[in-house]
This record gives sequence, C-alpha cells and structure tokens, in this order.
Amino acid sequence: MFVVCGDGSRVHRYYWCDGWPDCPDNHADELNCQNCTGVHEFLCPNGRCIRQANVCDSQCDCVPTPGSNVFHQPCADETNCDLFYTNINGIHLCNPSVTLNCIEPNQNRDKDRCIHPEFICDQTNDCQNGNYLSDEFGCPNGLDVIGESILCSDNRSLPKGLKCDFKWDCLEGTDELNCEPRACAEGEYRCSNGQCVNSTQRCDLQFDCWDKSDELNCDDEECPEGKKKCFDGGQCVAEFLWCDFIVDCPDGSDERNCGVKPPLCAPNQFQCNNSQCIDASLRCFNSGSPRYACADGSHLIGCKNWTCPPDTFKCRNGPCLNLSLVCDEKIDCPGTWVDEDGCLFACSNVEPRCECQDIHVNCTNLRLERVPPDIEEEMTWL
Repeated sequence: MFVVCGDGSRVHRYYWCDGWPDCPDNHADELNCQNCTGVHEFLCPNGRCIRQANVCDSQCDCVPTPGSNVFHQPCADETNCDLFYTNINGIHLCNPSVTLNCIEPNQNRDKDRCIHPEFICDQTNDCQNGNYLSDEFGCPNGLDVIGESILCSDNRSLPKGLKCDFKWDCLEGTDELNCEPRACAEGEYRCSNGQCVNSTQRCDLQFDCWDKSDELNCDDEECPEGKKKCFDGGQCVAEFLWCDFIVDCPDGSDERNCGVKPPLCAPNQFQCNNSQCIDASLRCFNSGSPRYACADGSHLIGCKNWTCPPDTFKCRNGPCLNLSLVCDEKIDCPGTWVDEDGCLFACSNVEPRCECQDIHVNCTNLRLERVPPDIEEEMTWL
C-alpha cells in the first residue's frame, strides 16, 4: 500500500506513477512505472521515466544515486547541455532563442526551466509551473487571452501587458523589441536587460532582475557586516546560515567543509536523521519555513498520534501545521489534501476574480460575457 522514501516517509500507492515525485530525495514513487521506450521519453538510471522535454531543461529530474555527493555527481538528464542553458556557479540561464525560459512565480526562480521549441504547444505543460506563462499558455486551442495580445513567433498569443516588461515571454523575444528603458535613478542598479532595481538588492541571493543578472559577477561586491561570500559566485549569505544543512549559495559552498556534526543533541533538542539538531518544540510541526525544521524533513515522520497545540491544524495522519499553511492553495498534509479541502481557490487564469470552491464557480457581478474557457471540467456549478 505504501512506498518508503529515502527519508523514511511513506507515500500511498494512489500517488505512485502519477508523473510527480512525492519522494523528493529518491523519487521512489515514480520508479519503474513504464517501459519508457517512446520517442519523447527518457529513462533515468534509477528507473524513473521523464519526458524528453525535461532533458537539458536546467532542472535535475533524475535524482543522483542515494548517498552520493550531489555537488559532484552529474545528473543524467542534465549532461552536455551547454547549447540550451549556461551554468554560472550554480545559476542557470536559459539561452535566448534556443529555449523558452519558464519563470517560476513567488521568487522560486531557481526552479525555472528551459524548454526546447519543439515541445512548445504540444498540449503538455513541460514548464511544470502551473499555468503561469507555461509553454502551453496562449497556444492555439489552449488558454484564450482576453483583450489585445502579442503574437509570438512560437505560435502563442500572450497578453499585451507583457510587452516591454524586461523579460522574454516569447521564444524569440519579440515582446521586448523596440522598448525604451528608463534611466536608472541614484541608488539603483541596471540589470543586463535594462531593468532598474535597488542597489541594495545586488548579490543578496534573490533574483530581482528578470534575467538574474543582479546575482552574477559578485566577486567585487562587498558583503555587509554579518554576511560572508559564497566561494565561487560571490553572493552574500548571513553567517548564521553557514553550515545549517540548507543550501543557500547557488554553488553549494555554504554547506561544504562543515566538519563533523555533533553525534548527540541537547536534551531540549530533536535529532534529525541527517544528525541536525533542532528545537524539540518543532517535532511534528510544519512551520512553513525550512529554517525551523529538519532539512531532510525527518521531524515530520511518525506523527500520526501526535497531539497538536490548539493554535495549529492537525493533518489526518500528522503533522501539525502552522495555520498560515491552511487554504494557501498548496497541499501540506502528506498523502492527503485535508488542509486545502473546502477552501476558496483560483480555477481560472483567464478570469482570476472568479471564486471557486469544491465544484462550484462564483463569478457574480463580474459582468462576464462568457464562461472563462480554462475552468476545469470538474467544475459543474456556475
């Protein structure tokens, strides 16, 4: 009934072989699911089958062999990929015109993917970023764009508001042609794409430039007090984040050469499977922040009979959730969706003002002339 992940957590067979790994460390729920002999399929050494579209897209979908050093072992689906993207000290930049840059929302830019032109508008979202300007957004017979649009050479139609916004939304960058950038004010840094950002955001490990150029060539930038430089990229990381089991530097240098971890934790601490020590109050508690947790997630294992504090939400089989994680459109309860059950959510990118709940769509008083075309088939009440 269950498959066991490398960290000891279990995934119910309902979620096996659905194309989305629920075991982040070894993808055990997605191994040996099919023959993987199709022309658009790629077989990983561990037995996982992925789409050819996700080979050389800058994200490692074939996880390294368990126990290996992930910083030195090449990823099977991301070797010899210089034609498609450039790797600068761990920061991946899609090569313009050669691949489509799929941008991840919510500042999760290290998960951007570079999709090859032949997989654009093939009725499969290879960007894996929801419907947020994916390789299927604006395709013929796909999501309609309301109002004026930009016609890309890749055969997609995008909202006119994306023109001259400093990022290439069309494969060939036609949405950024004939754009006049403004002069940057004092205290601003000009990105390579012409965008202006606050100079204090330079080399702070947050991608504020759409082209990520604010985090490149940081060797000559001085770090503020209390921060130290990544070895290769030169970005600035707070000293207390060094050797905390969570990789912050794109090159991974903040978690290298950290020495031997203490074999025992203090009495008021919980020892994670990776030998990390965290406060005992964080046992079986998902705070929503990786800083207050075991980096390997082992503090959330075996929490079925755990008693949760009154100001938290108890998952059916544990753990306890910070209330901010309930109804946030992201499933946080392992193996179930009870933290998102019955919540309002957005079910249309074309008309996000519509409120959706269960199988109901409420577009009252929005003066719409038609039903939004991208509402899921399961939504049956309007």
